[in-house]
Amino acid sequence: MGNLTLFHSWELPKGTKVLLRNKSKYVDITETSKNFNESSIEKIKSRGGKPIAIKFPINFDTEEWACLMGAILSEGSITKRNGAIFWNKNQEFFNKYIRLISKITTKGLEIKKEIYGCFLPTIFAKILIYGLKSPAGHKVHNDIGIPEVYLNSNNQILIGHLLSWLFTGDGWITIFRDHLGQKHRTIGIGFGAKEKDVQPKLLKDTIKLLNKLQIKTSKPFQEIKKTKKGKITYNWKLFIKGKRNLTIFKEKINFQTKKQQILLSEALKSFVRPKLLDNESLFLVIQAVQKATNEQGFATKHDIAEITNFHVKWIERLLKRAVTESKIKVIGGGNRKEIGYGKYPYKYVAI
Repeated sequence: MGNLTLFHSWELPKGTKVLLRNKSKYVDITETSKNFNESSIEKIKSRGGKPIAIKFPINFDTEEWACLMGAILSEGSITKRNGAIFWNKNQEFFNKYIRLISKITTKGLEIKKEIYGCFLPTIFAKILIYGLKSPAGHKVHNDIGIPEVYLNSNNQILIGHLLSWLFTGDGWITIFRDHLGQKHRTIGIGFGAKEKDVQPKLLKDTIKLLNKLQIKTSKPFQEIKKTKKGKITYNWKLFIKGKRNLTIFKEKINFQTKKQQILLSEALKSFVRPKLLDNESLFLVIQAVQKATNEQGFATKHDIAEITNFHVKWIERLLKRAVTESKIKVIGGGNRKEIGYGKYPYKYVAI
């Protein structure tokens, strides 16, 4: 799979300690030979740190490591002193992370359920730093991006796994109607930037991976906000829209939580278009007029869109046909608004 290289224990820095099988004492990694059998490593740790149990050599070209990197980039951090940290208040997402990390190492985990945090020892952070060349420190201040081993990969399955965890942590999906009643289905993601007008590397890297999956995005845009303490923040966002893009996203990426998965499925279902010559669609529109009339005395195209989930433009055509066939009638609306642009929507009732 891919062109990623294996990471060996002897590539870790001096001060790394290993406990070999059937041995009682840790030895420095520099005291081992590059030809020794790495499967004999029982535990590994940094000087003065907690040990973990992990298999060497490490193959980063796997589902688990791609998911882990997406999780750390979105909801975690890497520090040379405190190790690798992950926290997220979504119980489902947090539990999935615990199951994920447990596939990589079963020792050294410190789980604090009261704050939805999972802490890994310093040695794990060094594996990410030296193995994946992932910089330590603050993601925004250090402008941290996606490791080159994944950024240069053409393995779409691997890319999908990483982006799934990244979007679950830092992304969102919304379905809403604008002031004209038109429905919008949008997947978004955003990252902080350290400078004004400078796109963060993580945003640019995300776009690059999405392009490899043939997913088109909106043009990234910047939001500048001022916190209560007077600090200026720069946040960059991008959107994914359209049935084709959302379909590919679901098939190749998707979210990790059921709530987000259900919302994405609902968004795709809402793309159903009525056929203008389909009598069933016309019947549903007339039914919607009757329902709204019973509730409020009349129906507008926006009321019908809410009930039928049809596109407003097509509802207008179906309403015109229904009026022509004397199945509904217009009782008001259409006059120009006193303030602003446009006209008030027509009001319909069933005959």
